[in-house]
Amino acid sequence: MTNISETYIFEFLKNKFDSNHRAVVFLSGTQSWAHSISINFLSSLSQSSQKCWIGKIEGDKVNEISNLQIIDIYKKKKIIGTDIDFMIIDSWSGLSPNLLGLASGTLKGGALLIVLLPGIESLENFKDPNLMDFKSKRPYQYEMNNNFLKRLKSKIHFFSKNKKEILLLKQKEDVNVRDILNQYAYFYNANKHYEDIEFIPNSEQSKVVEAIIDLNKVNKGIVCIDADRGRGKTVSLALGALEIINETEVNIIITAPEKANIKNFFDVLGFDAQKIQFYPIDKVTTLYTENEYLYLKNTILIIDEAASFPISILQKITKIFNKIIFSTTVEGYEGSGRGFIINFKKRLADVGPFYKSITLNTPVRWADHDPMEFFFKDLLLMNNECIKIKEHSISNINHLKIRSIQQSDLLLNELLLNKIYSLLVSSHYQTRPDDLRMILDAPYLRLWIATLGEGSDEIIIGVLLASEEGGFDSLNDHLYIESIIKNKRRQRGNLLSQLMTNVSGNGAWSKISSLRVMRISVDERFRKKGVGTNLLQHLEKYTIKMKSSYISVSFGFSSDVYNFWIKQK
Repeated sequence: MTNISETYIFEFLKNKFDSNHRAVVFLSGTQSWAHSISINFLSSLSQSSQKCWIGKIEGDKVNEISNLQIIDIYKKKKIIGTDIDFMIIDSWSGLSPNLLGLASGTLKGGALLIVLLPGIESLENFKDPNLMDFKSKRPYQYEMNNNFLKRLKSKIHFFSKNKKEILLLKQKEDVNVRDILNQYAYFYNANKHYEDIEFIPNSEQSKVVEAIIDLNKVNKGIVCIDADRGRGKTVSLALGALEIINETEVNIIITAPEKANIKNFFDVLGFDAQKIQFYPIDKVTTLYTENEYLYLKNTILIIDEAASFPISILQKITKIFNKIIFSTTVEGYEGSGRGFIINFKKRLADVGPFYKSITLNTPVRWADHDPMEFFFKDLLLMNNECIKIKEHSISNINHLKIRSIQQSDLLLNELLLNKIYSLLVSSHYQTRPDDLRMILDAPYLRLWIATLGEGSDEIIIGVLLASEEGGFDSLNDHLYIESIIKNKRRQRGNLLSQLMTNVSGNGAWSKISSLRVMRISVDERFRKKGVGTNLLQHLEKYTIKMKSSYISVSFGFSSDVYNFWIKQK
């Protein structure tokens, strides 16, 4: 018998709805059972509710379900900026951490997310299709680890049993899941009322509106807005735009990863939407040469989800436009917002005399203390902050220690994983939840950390992540090497060895083994003190021990990074 009753399940879902929170349910069983339960549930919901199925599903099974989007896992970015009431994520199509981070931000208050899983007891043995995204061609046979799924299993048990903030429903338990969900659908249909939304800014959003009005009054300036998902960031931009387009002669251009991502922006504008132009980011950077006069007028450029774009493009834009609004999600937009704030935002204050930075903290699309937000932030480490370091540690650099870390260590030590991932996020501009899975599951990666202190006082001030490359020297590898030389084929992984093979036309670059530095991160307070050099020295010792031939690196150019690598010769 199960320790969870049908009454408990219904009341759990009802309470989340009544509290304007989002509910998370994991359905664990066979694929046919999970699909049947989910399709039946979606069919029971009202026509007006917005539904989304992420993964593969036969069209004839769901063609009678109204308002249902079916989204391929590799086109998951289409859901950004949408408001969804019910979402199904089918793990048999792939359980991407990036997807989980994105999906958790699109469901509105009172919504329900159902994640379909195989048997939870043996989840770590599941052949997750998403792991193929991390496979790198190697000269030997290997299996990806499943440490991320082990982590997911542990978090599901903890949040369902200990914290009671999510639901785990198993096929084998003595509970009629189909009837319970149908009962909830009946309750939802009777109690959910879709009303016209009045866009009235709260106190934080009003600061954004005021900043946009002030920006319009000056000749040059920047406004930077950051927020977690669900804080009304995009709506705030629209409300600010409305205040100025009807009062002054102003050109407003907006860009985002996709126009669908800013649907809410144009919904708020209503009939005034035609007064604002959307351009893809590549078009924005070329518009200046095509129509310079446009930028001599009073033009404001809005860049929504700015963290999704390379820093080089954003820097180019700051030299073209006089008035720019950078807006980005701190966590959840593939995890890249925190790096944007740390590594790019601090440069913006020097661009012009007018600079305002605003952070939105209060959720508006769901109630505060939302259990879905708590669960996914914990699972995907999207809630990490800069580790506090005691003052005496900063002057204690002579006691630096370097050690290698195994992936099994990260699985068993939550604090260690949190510290390492936090440092990577703070140092690198676009660290995403998928990077967490790569660190946990890719057996061809090697990891070192630099630490100060002992025991509970130990702090991590540096991280080096390297990937094995090359070693394709068997008779069976000649076709692979030949295809690289002729530029016919590039397989995932082996970035530098493939590049050198292709450019030089010499297959020896792919035959010899090497190690490529993927990430090297040092706490900002300890930079230019030899920490990075120490990490590289340990990598060099390991390279010699493994009889690899060379160490390589590729990086986005900046003077600081370039100068660091020049000194390592």
